[in-house]
Amino acid sequence: MLFGHDVTAGAIAYEIDGAAEVKIFFRDSDALRAETANLRPFMLLQSDEPLSGWKGEAQIEILAGAGAFNRLALFADLKQLDDARFYLQKKTGKQASRSLTTSPALRLR
Repeated sequence: MLFGHDVTAGAIAYEIDGAAEVKIFFRDSDALRAETANLRPFMLLQSDEPLSGWKGEAQIEILAGAGAFNRLALFADLKQLDDARFYLQKKTGKQASRSLTTSPALRLR
């Protein structure tokens, strides 16, 4: 999932490149070029509680507003994100999903 607005002209594709980077492809006239940028995986949570007891590392930020998913969990890399997802599945018996009503975490891909 892409988040935010990128005003960079010519960006045509994005590809995960390793555990913590993304490769961005650009078209400039007739030429194709690529650049690598940092990737910051994240998960939306309903509270701090779902990740309590997890041994990994995440930076939890409180989000403004009255929405159900009011915590942003930021991970150093995709492995940490996957570890947190597996932990939540084991702890809750539910998969992180795209549903706003059935899961304590919202996984976006």
